[in-house]
Amino acid sequence: MSEPLFAAEPALVPQPGELRLSGGVTPAETDPVASVLVESAVPHLAREFDYAVPAELDAHCRPGVRARVRFAGKLTTGYVIARKPDTDFLGELSPVQRVVSPVPVLGPETLQLCRAVADRYAGTLPDVVRLAIPARHAAAEKRMLSHDLESEATTARDFAATAPLPDTRPEPVLPAFDEFTRALQDWLGPAEGGLPGPRAVMTVLPAGQPGSGWAGYASAAAAAVLRHGRSVLVLVPDHRDLLEAERVFSALDGAGTSVAAEQGPQARCTAFLSGLYGTARLIVGTRAAAFQPMKDLGMIIVFDDAHDSYQEQRAPYPHAREVALTRTALSGCALLMLSYSRSPEAQRLVESGWAGDVRAPRDLLRQAAPLAAPVDRPGQVGRIPEDVFRAIRAALGREKPRAGQEPPSPGPVLISVPRAGYIPVLSCARCRTRILCPDCGEPVSQRSPHAPMKCPAGHELRRFSCPECGSRRVRSAVIGVDRTHEELGRAFPGTRVLRSWGDHILHRIDPGPGIVVATTGAEPLVDGGYRAAVVLDADSALARPGLRAVEETVSAWFRIGGLVAGAAEGGRLLLVGQNPLIARVMTRWDPEGFAGAELAERAELLLPPAGRQAVLTGEKRDLDDVLARLDPPAEVLVRGPVGEPPSLTLRFPHRAAPGITRRLAEITAERSARRAGEPVYVRVDARDG
Repeated sequence: MSEPLFAAEPALVPQPGELRLSGGVTPAETDPVASVLVESAVPHLAREFDYAVPAELDAHCRPGVRARVRFAGKLTTGYVIARKPDTDFLGELSPVQRVVSPVPVLGPETLQLCRAVADRYAGTLPDVVRLAIPARHAAAEKRMLSHDLESEATTARDFAATAPLPDTRPEPVLPAFDEFTRALQDWLGPAEGGLPGPRAVMTVLPAGQPGSGWAGYASAAAAAVLRHGRSVLVLVPDHRDLLEAERVFSALDGAGTSVAAEQGPQARCTAFLSGLYGTARLIVGTRAAAFQPMKDLGMIIVFDDAHDSYQEQRAPYPHAREVALTRTALSGCALLMLSYSRSPEAQRLVESGWAGDVRAPRDLLRQAAPLAAPVDRPGQVGRIPEDVFRAIRAALGREKPRAGQEPPSPGPVLISVPRAGYIPVLSCARCRTRILCPDCGEPVSQRSPHAPMKCPAGHELRRFSCPECGSRRVRSAVIGVDRTHEELGRAFPGTRVLRSWGDHILHRIDPGPGIVVATTGAEPLVDGGYRAAVVLDADSALARPGLRAVEETVSAWFRIGGLVAGAAEGGRLLLVGQNPLIARVMTRWDPEGFAGAELAERAELLLPPAGRQAVLTGEKRDLDDVLARLDPPAEVLVRGPVGEPPSLTLRFPHRAAPGITRRLAEITAERSARRAGEPVYVRVDARDG
């Protein structure tokens, strides 16, 4: 039952059919009651409350608008969910104080999506709405409302429908992608008839335009949708991909725009309103755009869905890929997920039949992917083996080709290192135990050749004695970008050696011969691709702890390989370190096989994405209380409470997920209302779980 926060006294209870407002306010003649979702962080108050609509606010107090209401004695912002003729509450209704803006920012489709995401992640609706709708910017809104929005939306649609198609087909030409675009055209034609659009997961090859070829396929699919009067939403992981997508997509839709979390309030609000009113038919954005309202949404495109940037850092912590998938299912729009790798989540969509599989045949794969190989360093003192130096010299045009071989055209070389700094991780030279600060337990590093060994807190380690073996000798466990840059500068005098890391990321470099040392994820693009790429300390990257460590490492390798020219053009990818996974996955260039194996392995323990998972943290007695209230069925695997702070892990099959997550949200609200114990925090499908 929907009711205001404070109930009326029994003496004030009206007769059925009579509507009473506090303060003697005259209600609107038609539908005088508004259901308002108040912005509340308190779980048991995260619902709709009824308020009276004063007659003077009748015209603007429509579903979807922001309104100010009095809640718990304070003026609070909320969203009008619905207007209705009466209320179940028997008492005086508090009136809506004012309408903040006439813009219906929380439309029916966005509201439906927010409810579904809240249910999936055991969260509250206000928390999800907070993620979906940007802060209001009065100047941006005023400027937008001063235009003839209906006319501009029509113009944008017509412009997109008549914009020139891409000059050339994306390369390499994939028969499976052509089949997907034909299915897309058929669905967009007269026979659409309410059927859901085609859905596909695509593995992109680097040949053609290494690093940015994905955007060529995406723009070809988007062009088909735009030409039929529908709109397109494109999600990319970060700002660098956003810049590249804007460059490629700019020819398709002059009324397009971009959305990113780092935009200022005015730009973010303007982009939001452009999609809402249809004056932008193509929107490219980072995870902030996952909820972006679009008029006549025809397709969602997601690039590199495994990237950790898609993970929202605010409650209830939804992943942008899952928001996109939920939105696709609700709206029936088409979906295209592209990546140089294959996430287990994407592989599950393919194996379940929910999405088609778009990949290259093996004969094309051998030509279009770089030649990948592991490189060991047996008996060598340096961390860069001689085979790697030889490959770098060959790529730079400094190595004489073997007899009968054509020398490859020289070009840039990429050196990927896992960390920034000089020596970011130190270990014992004898037993390889990592050196930790005795004061705080954090890893010890060295910032420069003559700098002392310090932890992140600044504690200096003057003397070292390994607690495991007693050795006093130290070695580098991982070498950073600065030390690598220094070593290569000495090894290749006269060659330009660039760095890309942290806040000093290079977006694109010239295609001439040279060396780029970059941390993982900061690799610059280059026209035509790198002639060679070297991943240093590849085996140590696989040794990181965590459920997703191996998956994230392999995904990063495929991203790096996606920047390299194909084998037919002499492109090579060298991974320094010996690990069976390198040979099994990378030399065969088999991201689908890796994802399938990961999915099968996780199925035994119901680990995501083979199953669903909820991790609860709080005091042990409170976790026990939640578990008792939940009373999970036998198909739910329960681990804990364990650890400090205590945590409780629940794993369950997908078919049981809606009931489990909904009940967890209900229990959280019940405990909040009763003020029972300390809060218990719930995280569903956390990547680090």
